Amino acid sequence: MPVGRLIMNLEDIEKVCMDAPEAMVIASHLDSVNHAVYSSDDVRAFIKQRNLSQVLVPCNGETIEA
Repeated sequence: MPVGRLIMNLEDIEKVCMDAPEAMVIASHLDSVNHAVYSSDDVRAFIKQRNLSQVLVPCNGETIEA
């Protein structure tokens, strides 16, 4: 990444959804790194509040296949 943060915040997730409305966004590694600011529950609450239906937050160990 040439500029910006490596770890996205909630507003970044929303911006990706707005910029790529046909994309499926997968929010991962939320509860597995000690420097993560948001938990998977935080992200789930945010996407529900903002109606971002294209975002998936997999459970620990869950596999998502295209």
